[in-house]
Amino acid sequence: MSPTTNVNILLTWRDLFPFVIWNLWMNRNRNNQNSTNRVMSSMTAINHAVEYKLMTDRESNHTKKIPIHIRWHKPPAGWYKLNIDVSFNVNKVCCGMGGVVRNCKDDWVVGYQDYSRAISPLHAEFLALRQGLQVVMQMNLTPVEVEIDSTGVIKYLKNGCPTYDALIYNCSLLLSGMGKPGIMHNFREGNKVAHLLAKKEINQSNMNHLVYLAVPPPLFETKVWADKDGDSSLKLVVDNACRMLAELGNRNALEGITVACNSMEQL
Repeated sequence: MSPTTNVNILLTWRDLFPFVIWNLWMNRNRNNQNSTNRVMSSMTAINHAVEYKLMTDRESNHTKKIPIHIRWHKPPAGWYKLNIDVSFNVNKVCCGMGGVVRNCKDDWVVGYQDYSRAISPLHAEFLALRQGLQVVMQMNLTPVEVEIDSTGVIKYLKNGCPTYDALIYNCSLLLSGMGKPGIMHNFREGNKVAHLLAKKEINQSNMNHLVYLAVPPPLFETKVWADKDGDSSLKLVVDNACRMLAELGNRNALEGITVACNSMEQL
């Protein structure tokens, strides 16, 4: 993230304007006194405004927002990454499930779609996780990272949930068989390919009919290439929420916190 981006998010024109006027006045006086014709440095005004903002801002961690650049991260060398998502239809009590496995070179290995009964969004998320883990195990795509945009699944896998104990047990067994890979959180924007696959599947009529995709569907090729090129989108996330997501393995949140902390130290 560039310094300019940080300034644009931290300061408004209302914050900056008094310091621009003050520095213009001071610069004019110096030129008059020294018979010079120096141009005012805009960075001087910006630095003064930033310093004042940080010294006087009483915004708490409950309201302070951190800029996050959200993107899909490829897995480490020799690894695969499984991205999973669902689209839940409360009226039909069903869900579309979508997933994609890519390798450390950003290449599409396999995608899949399925359509199933589900009683809630969380139930659908666990069904999708189980389906994705089964695909990975059957195709021996390990070692693997698993990435989802559901915080509930990650928390309940760790702490349990009586309503979905059977599904959680199934998922835990599959994870154990793969060496217990980590399940990480990402924002919806960083999980877009899986989301689009799931959203498209919700309109299907064939229940429990798993479809494998050897190549990206033409409709989603643009997004697949955008992920490969490292395209990102900017989002402002409340500080406390950002830290919580970083603890759930969200790399984008962790990077945002790191950049924000480094920027504060440099001021």
